[in-house]
Amino acid sequence: MGGSHLTKGSLKEGVKSPSNLFDAIPAVVRGGRAVISSGDEAIVASVKNAVSSGSVATFYISHKQFEMVVRWYWTNERIARYKLQPVSGEEIARISSEFGIKDGATWYFNRRACDFCGKEYGAFEFIQQGIAEHGKEMVNFILGSKEVSVVNVNLPSFAICPQCKNIILPAAAYHMPVGYSC
Repeated sequence: MGGSHLTKGSLKEGVKSPSNLFDAIPAVVRGGRAVISSGDEAIVASVKNAVSSGSVATFYISHKQFEMVVRWYWTNERIARYKLQPVSGEEIARISSEFGIKDGATWYFNRRACDFCGKEYGAFEFIQQGIAEHGKEMVNFILGSKEVSVVNVNLPSFAICPQCKNIILPAAAYHMPVGYSC
């Protein structure tokens, strides 16, 4: 989504009681953020507006809202423009074996070759970079949780070649219907 990421994770994993949730809200607001509660259409409209306007935002939304946003964003034309292809069974098996991440059977990625060294950058390298930058716990949270979807809109992101460490442009595009998309 123009440098956006759609991710699915669960806030409930860290929330033990309503009072714990209400304790979290002031912490979010003190951090310069907002907590918004609304119906599906209003939330999806807010995500669409952020995408269209170029605003940088993160939305914690329901799975249903996530699906509505994904259906709107990933049109057949956009999939073709970004040249998304299914991630191979071999690459999914490698991701599962090396990182313990499951459920990659429906992932799509537009593999890129590094302009400097020629190394291919695909879904495996993307997961590897995510773990290096954010930690395995965060990647597992994003890809493994099923209750809350997290939509990061227009965040700058760069594919970094794991071999020569140069930035690969244009940035990789990916779509993981299980909860992560850009």
